[in-house]
Amino acid sequence: MRVLVAYRGDNLAGLLPLVEDRRRYLFPLPLLRAAEIVGPLSTPLLDPESPERAWSAMLGRIGADGMRGLLLPHLGVGALAEKALDVALRARGCDAVQISTHQRAVLTSDVSGADYVRATLDQRRRKEVDRQRRRLAEYGKLGLHVARTPSEIGAALDDFLDLEASGWKGRRGTDMKHADGTGAFMREATRGLSEQNAIRIISLVSGRRTVACGIVLISGMRAYYFKTAYDETFARHSPGLLLTLDLTRLLLDDPAIVDADSLAIEGHTMIDPIWIGRQPIQALFVSLRAGKDRVFRTMIVCEKLREKLRAATAPLRARLRNPGKIKRQA
Repeated sequence: MRVLVAYRGDNLAGLLPLVEDRRRYLFPLPLLRAAEIVGPLSTPLLDPESPERAWSAMLGRIGADGMRGLLLPHLGVGALAEKALDVALRARGCDAVQISTHQRAVLTSDVSGADYVRATLDQRRRKEVDRQRRRLAEYGKLGLHVARTPSEIGAALDDFLDLEASGWKGRRGTDMKHADGTGAFMREATRGLSEQNAIRIISLVSGRRTVACGIVLISGMRAYYFKTAYDETFARHSPGLLLTLDLTRLLLDDPAIVDADSLAIEGHTMIDPIWIGRQPIQALFVSLRAGKDRVFRTMIVCEKLREKLRAATAPLRARLRNPGKIKRQA
């Protein structure tokens, strides 16, 4: 991994984590890819006063290292970062090629949270949600807690990490509590964010037991539904869905929040029917050399072929990730 950093004087102007991906196509090519560490985002941190210059400095630096292409797999179409990148590329005589796009669920509405949820869920689903909430309340009075301060965030993060570790991610060894260094990183990062009022951890509690937990990050007037976890022993009562509906109301009723990014995959079965706004997300391949570059064009062809192969093999890969389903279908 590399961390690409640009400075304006002594001040940080740009930052983007990268991974070297020379064997992405089974043979070495001079390529870097934006790292997808804890979420599907390829948006760098950029100085709002000079984002174009930050982009230009960062692209120039990796180009000087002999790299010929930069892959940004999750960049918002029409976002400020893309517009600044376009200006920087034109100034350098370079170009970018869009590999693919998809639609990601976002939350945006002028109505109240209660009215939005009522309008989004049809009558049958509203009845089912009410039934699940009543059943969950049988285990203890339901409550919703919102952690904001450093002390509150620390305790709520412990609950979140425990919930995540108790589920399927824990069984696979990919939960943040046990992943090497990730738990410590999350504690430090969330503490720093809480000091800037840039994080909320929302917990759905049944009695004294946390049954679902969500981490929301805030940048400017946009929220990001960063992570969610739930107690799988209550899965039949859909605690994750109930938490998301409560969170939806909170975000829409918060005058400091304009919209929220779900950070979800395309077609997510839980969030897509609830957050009905859409943000186009693209995979963008950026050239690091001016003019025509045969190596870059080769990478474009390879990447498009790779995308087609992934799409064709998606059902098989899904079945291999769930061998129990294969047995049931056999």
